Amino acid sequence: MAGDNETKEKLNNTLSLVASLLNEAELENWFVAYGTLLGIIRDNSCINNDDDVDIIIDKTHATQLRDILNENNFTPFIDNAFIYKTAATAEYASVDFYLATVDPTSGVEYDDTWDRTPWTNCAPLTRLSWKNTTLLIPNLAEQKLKRLYGPGWLVPASTKPLLGKPI
Repeated sequence: MAGDNETKEKLNNTLSLVASLLNEAELENWFVAYGTLLGIIRDNSCINNDDDVDIIIDKTHATQLRDILNENNFTPFIDNAFIYKTAATAEYASVDFYLATVDPTSGVEYDDTWDRTPWTNCAPLTRLSWKNTTLLIPNLAEQKLKRLYGPGWLVPASTKPLLGKPI
């Protein structure tokens, strides 16, 4: 979801807090995704100037998630039927929680209905110790990132050569 560009420090602080809250609530069916996953795997950090933190979460946790966010001074709202979003503040970046159908028997373990991205073979989720908290990462994360962002996913966009452009 498009929003304001944020510093990687603000994004990292947001991710660290949100992950800690989800872990304290003992929620297990969530993981970092999209640009957030890309930054964590590639740089061990959120991507500078990204607009938000991206998390896939089991939609059966929606009510509990809303309560956790409200209790911790986030302002959650329903962006559409498939995304809970928090408003950015001076201290924290916006977070997109993609509400997914979780069904390990279907071959699609996490079905992100918003953009029709089936996150398959995610289990077992990998626990990554990161900045005084634990992040959950989908199994085979590098393969998923290559599928989402192409074979050059390891090279940050700001450092990629301008192929086919006159010099």
